[in-house]
Amino acid sequence: MSAKRITLSTIPWLDSFASFIALSASFLSLISTNYSKNAIKSQSAANSQYQDIKPFSDYKAPSAYPSDSFTDKSIIYTQKKSNNLVEFTLNSKPELPPNPQISVSLVPNTWSGKRKAELQNESAEYRYMVETLADRQEYLDYNLEYFADLSKVFYEIDSLANPRFMHQEDVYVVGRIVDGNLSSYFAENFTFNSKPPPKFDSSCVELATTKRLGSGSNIPLAIKSTSKFSLFPGQIVLAKGKNLTGNEFIVEEFLKLPRLPRPRFETSDFVTSVSGYKMFVASGPYTTVDNFKYLPLQDLAKEIIAKKPSVVVLMGPFVSAAQIQSHLLSLEMTPEDIFINVVSPILENIIRSCPSTELYLQPSLDDICFPYVVYPQPVPSETTKKELRIPSKAQFIPNPAQILINGKVCCFSSIDSILGLSATEINSGNYENSRLERLVSHMLEQRSFYPAENLNNVPLSYTILATESQKVCKLSEIKQVVGTDQNEKYIKQETIDTSKVYDTLDSNEDSFLNLDYETTPINLVYQPHVLVVASQLKPLAWNLYQDNSLPVSQNSVFINPGKLSIGVVGGTFAKVHVPPPSTSAIAHPKDDTFVEIVRL
Repeated sequence: MSAKRITLSTIPWLDSFASFIALSASFLSLISTNYSKNAIKSQSAANSQYQDIKPFSDYKAPSAYPSDSFTDKSIIYTQKKSNNLVEFTLNSKPELPPNPQISVSLVPNTWSGKRKAELQNESAEYRYMVETLADRQEYLDYNLEYFADLSKVFYEIDSLANPRFMHQEDVYVVGRIVDGNLSSYFAENFTFNSKPPPKFDSSCVELATTKRLGSGSNIPLAIKSTSKFSLFPGQIVLAKGKNLTGNEFIVEEFLKLPRLPRPRFETSDFVTSVSGYKMFVASGPYTTVDNFKYLPLQDLAKEIIAKKPSVVVLMGPFVSAAQIQSHLLSLEMTPEDIFINVVSPILENIIRSCPSTELYLQPSLDDICFPYVVYPQPVPSETTKKELRIPSKAQFIPNPAQILINGKVCCFSSIDSILGLSATEINSGNYENSRLERLVSHMLEQRSFYPAENLNNVPLSYTILATESQKVCKLSEIKQVVGTDQNEKYIKQETIDTSKVYDTLDSNEDSFLNLDYETTPINLVYQPHVLVVASQLKPLAWNLYQDNSLPVSQNSVFINPGKLSIGVVGGTFAKVHVPPPSTSAIAHPKDDTFVEIVRL
């Protein structure tokens, strides 16, 4: 039998399938050709718009949307402008010199925002996404041990007890508050579609300890009989009580942790000016959600040029990753192009029009143009600044940052710690201050910009906390302080008389300085004069009393500048007037720092 040759014509369904494949290929080729032509036209049009960058007063940034598919809604922002309406005022306005001299440096013993390897002119890679459980446990235990030693010195406690042991008499214990429901929740719900964890309440409070303080185990806390408490997961507490059965520790009272020291930096040699100054503080996003024209930032720049403050601090995000993601399908520019062609010209115009103004930029975790998306957040590299065409006079500060401006400690953080604390804090008893004031007081008492655990799912890097920590020295031992200028110059100084630097309030104040410990980038080292935290909560400012029994000089001013844009309308920013210190005693923000919350 002769073999029959099989062809497409002999198999009807194969013939139809081949025709379908050929037709599909022709259709896809036609679509690809048209798409390429349109893409080339769009790219050419976009490039032609950016050949000549105009000043922001005349500049019209292109919309994020194609003009034939979306409607430009920037008119809503223009119609609803408040024309710099003052919404909130704190304290009376002091008299300031017209052109004060500004002395700015990093606060001693705080993080400069650069890696130790960079400061030593090394080229080691920055491994910020390599996290280990050992780094996390090391940080938590070290922080807990430090507060234990601090509490013993302040309250003159001979020894701290193990909360797991039975005690018939009252003892003092130090530990970290944890949510007792989480261990059982994660054991039962390990899938992605599981129900959310139960809310933290007074029935599930446990105390975590270190191996030295309590065998490294947790013990439930009975706090129903406590007359007054304010607790949240991650909080370090000093508790007085007893353990009668060995199953739980009955808390009689929660004692306040020792306060932060308040140095008198204005008497130190590396502070060259103590004049009063005016400062503007704003937090992103800097454009409305419907376009990338950055009209709010342009209006803020006009106000800066008109008032010419001595210091301007702009906190991120500058190009929001969330906004980019929402416009991803219609966006015609890259995020870097938006920064280069819209944001950078505005910054350049501010610097050119206000040569005596110090401009500082702080990144945010929502910034898509900056590579580091962990907290604490280092300053961008010089390469990134050049690629984004950021003016050389604009200086970056880390997130968080502790800056010394004319002898006053000013702290800035773009992480919304207040909102996270408000969602997890439980309290009982009568408090003289408001709830928001109490939440901010926790940051000072815990000496941390990030006091809670799992705060708004912020990616906290324990590796950075472990590798970038540094030993805290007494000011009399400091030989150099890292400056914040672009060349990272070092400000030399002579030995400082400690008795002149510190305002000694009691006999235990000097003992705090003799403790041998290290500080991490998120730790507050000294009591701030001005604490700025960008939050989604209501923009406001108030005199923060960490302890009503303390002198006025030991309290702070808290400022929430709000967001510069909210939806399709303008937001708020803060104007701060900081006067010089008094000649008779230490002046304090409670009496003299003037704050205005202004709406665009």
